[in-house]
Amino acid sequence: MTNLLSCAARWRLDLDLHIDEELTPGAIGLRWLANYLSTHAFPGHICCSHGCALSASPYSLAQDILSVLAAHRVTLIALPMTNLLLQDAVAGRTPRARGITLIKEAQSAGIPVLLGCDNVQDAFCPMGSYDPLDTLTCALFTAQLDSPFDRQSRLICDRHALSGSSRAGSPLSAGEEANLVIFPGSDSHTWPLRSATRQVIRAGKFISQRIWSEEVRSDA
Repeated sequence: MTNLLSCAARWRLDLDLHIDEELTPGAIGLRWLANYLSTHAFPGHICCSHGCALSASPYSLAQDILSVLAAHRVTLIALPMTNLLLQDAVAGRTPRARGITLIKEAQSAGIPVLLGCDNVQDAFCPMGSYDPLDTLTCALFTAQLDSPFDRQSRLICDRHALSGSSRAGSPLSAGEEANLVIFPGSDSHTWPLRSATRQVIRAGKFISQRIWSEEVRSDA
């Protein structure tokens, strides 16, 4: 890790770290990274995916780690589907732990947070979906997130979070490129459920539409 960080700093590379995908309180990945960033300058941006061990760590330790990550604008990416399936998995026993990182605490600390999907219909996760709204729906119920519309929607569409930028805005703001998806079958109380019907606008132009009847025929 020291070699990785020093080489990335030398060549001014950003890093995407698959880190602490476990529920062991003694996991040291994010703890090591926080200690390193506290004593070494790093010119690039770092994304950390998984981070499940934060939820098993003592509260004070987790808060200390999150505060350092926030200070260095490290992005935390939660992967709820994969982590719910694989963490605390014991044959013949219902899992006790949720296996998801500290999304609410990271948001409160000012850390850029995103949701993603790591494994889809592969050897690790035989099911799953690439649809970001499926990932968001899973996280809303798992992490008990409030205000899905229009606060938690940023978890799947805030491109600035990928670079650690604090820039905020709306695709409908003056001067912004209009990239958005309209969900005619949903409203602010039901979204992201009832979202099969979609209309996609890219750069202000209508480019595609999916309606429920077409989806039914495709599934059939």
